[in-house]
Amino acid sequence: MSDNGFTAQPVLQGQIVHLRPLRPADWDGLFAVASDPAI
Repeated sequence: MSDNGFTAQPVLQGQIVHLRPLRPADWDGLFAVASDPAI
């Protein structure tokens, strides 16, 4: 299979925001936020 430069989960970075795929280190914080009934 050749490398055509396609990334299924790209990292997008601008002046204001930086978007990247979730990492295992993100799970605890994500779980805490998702468990908050006020959100």
